[in-house]
Amino acid sequence: MSIYQIVDHADRAVANLISKFENATNFQELVRIFVDEIQQLDDLVFALISERYLSSAVGAQLDAYGVVLGFARQGFSDTEYRNLLEARALINQSEGQIGPILFILQKITRASLVLYIPTYPAAYIVQYTSSVYTSTSFREIIKEFILLITPCGVLNTIVEAPDSAFGFDDDPTALGFNEGPWAEIL
Repeated sequence: MSIYQIVDHADRAVANLISKFENATNFQELVRIFVDEIQQLDDLVFALISERYLSSAVGAQLDAYGVVLGFARQGFSDTEYRNLLEARALINQSEGQIGPILFILQKITRASLVLYIPTYPAAYIVQYTSSVYTSTSFREIIKEFILLITPCGVLNTIVEAPDSAFGFDDDPTALGFNEGPWAEIL
């Protein structure tokens, strides 16, 4: 749902006057004075509503979303927390399909690359590439989110690989033997 703000209530009110008041400048000015009060009220109501959206909420509004979504702030900045809350909302709407899993993993890690590797009959590996290793506490959040979205009875493995990692000759982005850090299983 989106809302839009009307910023010209006074002009609209004057334009809607009947033709009898077309040249009544004093009356038009009186209408503008009254409608300016309505404009101020509308501006306040618009700000109140629009700042409650998750995409624009800050501080206490974000904390309220965290209560509803079941995910506490844990010291994150507003931007980081909003990103995690958006991912948590997507988790609550998902049905365990691989598309949402990859999208959510990319969203919370800001990874440049996310890969899905099925391991049949009932498991999968997801690997994401990032510029730096994530902290231990953030890895726990990643594991929690992926576990929440993974269907029951399906094993998941999450692998974090740095951008410039060890690899083999057929991978043009890999550094080769004795070069670069290893990928890690979370």
